[in-house]
Amino acid sequence: MKTTVYSARHAYPEREGFTIDRKNGHPQYTFLHFFNPVEIETGGKREKTFRHACVIYTPSEPQYFKSEVPLVHDWMHFFCEEEYLSSFGVPLNEVFYPAGTDFITARIKRIEYELYSFAWGGEIVVNSEFAELFVDLKRACSEKKADPVNRETEERFSYLRRKFFSEPSKYGTIAEMANEAGLSPSRFFTVYRSVFGTSPINDLIAARIEAAKNLLLAGDDKIESIAYFLGYENAAHFIRQFKKAVGVPPGEYRKAGIAERRRD
Repeated sequence: MKTTVYSARHAYPEREGFTIDRKNGHPQYTFLHFFNPVEIETGGKREKTFRHACVIYTPSEPQYFKSEVPLVHDWMHFFCEEEYLSSFGVPLNEVFYPAGTDFITARIKRIEYELYSFAWGGEIVVNSEFAELFVDLKRACSEKKADPVNRETEERFSYLRRKFFSEPSKYGTIAEMANEAGLSPSRFFTVYRSVFGTSPINDLIAARIEAAKNLLLAGDDKIESIAYFLGYENAAHFIRQFKKAVGVPPGEYRKAGIAERRRD
């Protein structure tokens, strides 16, 4: 076996001031993708990162990072044959910035699901997703990065993003979101991806899915009603997107949530 993934979490939140300080490192490889800036140490040098920095610590390499704000990050601990990992040509023990990072969260999410669902064939899927993650990382590191944006633009887009997430049913297209920002759709897309490392539509879908989870578990509204409330034109489209993101249809997700509450 070329790869063993021991643990993984996607878009994992931590408190403000969260710090990791492993002077003797970790016994396994550690992959990290930070959604927000952090102070980090690699190769004995500390630096302040920008959004969507990544690092892969090798086993026993000292690890240090600290987030002054509430942290969101993807992470994974794994063991891998050194020759196999080297074949991808991805930097080790140094900070790097892939061009676009939405694929990272998607791959880690699938790996996480397969690890903890204990479904048949999970190990095969994990190995496949791991390989594709590192292929994507290599390609993204070779691509031209988006133009940087200033702090004022970051703050403005952060405000807009919170608005999109609080009202996911109000915006259904890039044109509608761009109009809110007062930009052309093409310019809005470019700036949004530069600031957040993902496309505005992918973000909007994620916001709708999270809202759907809450609605499914909070009441007994019909699936069709929830779909229309969140801005979907039809329930079938909602069900397809939900299953792709979560792994199960919304009805099954609701049943599992109800069963879990009863056990508690």
